[in-house]
Amino acid sequence: MDISKEMRQLIDDIEVGKISSEVALTEINKISNTEVDLSWLCSYNSSIDIETFVRILTIDPITDWKEIDDERAIKILNETLESIGDDAVLKRNLEALEKRYSKPTGKVSNWIFQDDISDPEELLRLLKTNTTIAL
Repeated sequence: MDISKEMRQLIDDIEVGKISSEVALTEINKISNTEVDLSWLCSYNSSIDIETFVRILTIDPITDWKEIDDERAIKILNETLESIGDDAVLKRNLEALEKRYSKPTGKVSNWIFQDDISDPEELLRLLKTNTTIAL
């Protein structure tokens, strides 16, 4: 069985009472590419549909985020901007960029959605700006 189908089956089994959320959570985290907690598992459907949730959990992560250079960052930012409606791609790409450039979770998302920045070069410049406060 493919990982997406297996994940979907586990979630369906919770919803029909076939297995408990706790048991499913253990199994989900064995096959997921994203760590899931009980709260998220029990409430995902208040903000996204099951297909999106499964895709977020099963999309291949960017594991070599430490090696992201400027050229690759621009490619990732372009893919992100072209995939605004794809929560899985957004989550994967923004996590990798925020790790690579030591930005807090949600920072790039805020620049894109709140500050309405859609220029990949400008986003890269902001990512590369050191905003750490030395005490």
